[in-house]
Amino acid sequence: MRSKTITTIVITAIVAIIVTAGWVMGIKTLSLKQEDGNTNASNSSDTLVYTLKENGKVSFYKSMLDRINPKQFYLLTEKLSGISIINNIVTIEILKDFENNKYEYFALTLSGDRSLIDDVKIPDNQGFSFEGIPYKEIRSANGGWTTKVEKENMEEVMGIDGKLIIQNATEKIVFNRTDFPHSSSFNFIRPERFFSENTFFVTLLQAESDPGGAIGLYQIDLKSREIKEIIYIADNDYPFSYIHLQPSTRHAYYIHDGGKILTQINTSNGGEEDIYSSLPDDYRLIFQPDEKTIIFNPPFDSKQATQVFDIQTKTVKTLPVISGEFRALSSDKKYLVYSKYSEKFSDTPFSNSNIINSENRKIQITEYHVLDIKNKKDEILFTNKMVLSDSGNYVGMDGKEYAFVGLITAK
Repeated sequence: MRSKTITTIVITAIVAIIVTAGWVMGIKTLSLKQEDGNTNASNSSDTLVYTLKENGKVSFYKSMLDRINPKQFYLLTEKLSGISIINNIVTIEILKDFENNKYEYFALTLSGDRSLIDDVKIPDNQGFSFEGIPYKEIRSANGGWTTKVEKENMEEVMGIDGKLIIQNATEKIVFNRTDFPHSSSFNFIRPERFFSENTFFVTLLQAESDPGGAIGLYQIDLKSREIKEIIYIADNDYPFSYIHLQPSTRHAYYIHDGGKILTQINTSNGGEEDIYSSLPDDYRLIFQPDEKTIIFNPPFDSKQATQVFDIQTKTVKTLPVISGEFRALSSDKKYLVYSKYSEKFSDTPFSNSNIINSENRKIQITEYHVLDIKNKKDEILFTNKMVLSDSGNYVGMDGKEYAFVGLITAK
């Protein structure tokens, strides 16, 4: 979900999604087995990847979780548009021509080998973490298909959505909101994911954040134009209008009955199963890219423990209480990546800001930590310090901006 309410959920996490092997055609080198210099036979932890943006360049760093020692493995000098870990591969999107919507994609191994992706065919598409692109405008992984949502009345910025437009270089497909089942119950259209070259998923909802409204998940066949209703909920009682669709699109999930019951939906046949019935109050759900676990994340600074739910066994594991925000959990469940946020004010105005912003001396500080759960060893990975720029956006202090990319699963 990409509504204003849900953007606080990891997104993206929306950020990190794993798909089955063999999704790329035309990649010269795809192996992400930990080569010599990355790990050895005795290591079993995942590899953490993060970036440092400085002086118009992006440096990629890696570190084993069981031995924090970041090393640069690639330097990008081109315009970075998006980055994601797909199929356990660091996948980069480069902006080549903004006006003509042209992008270049390549895979990056942990040894720094770059392989151009000529033709991407992802059966389980995640998409990329884009900078500054509205959530209603997404595209397929090869950049061929794009989506756009238009208002019913173009002059009403906050008005009702009227059309979903899906197009590529040669074809434009338009779906009116009224084309969907139960259309009278909906006011908003939210594109979800391209599943394949010809299949697309979309969510329709009555309200983008308020509880109590209708919500539905739909599958569109781009060849036949057929719309298939996966699920329709007439009266959503969860505080967020939210249906989570797996990266593989095999299952979708929604919460109901006062936010206590989690239900799994088989998207191919519509079958439903209640897989958990005791969701903790006010916890957020973070669906992991392995599609095997769900993180039950407590409210920020609540001093409550994060919980890990195993979808197959229906069991819950409690993690140590952290004073911060959950970011990632290693595949062996031994290492926890989290961030801690704080603010402070500089004693002197910032010399690189204009007269107005120089008086706003607030520094936003985010520390990224790696916690060895068993040994209770906590290490700081990096610290991001952001200040207000002349344009009104927060930028890296001293020109440095760090970003956590994700984890590469150990083989």
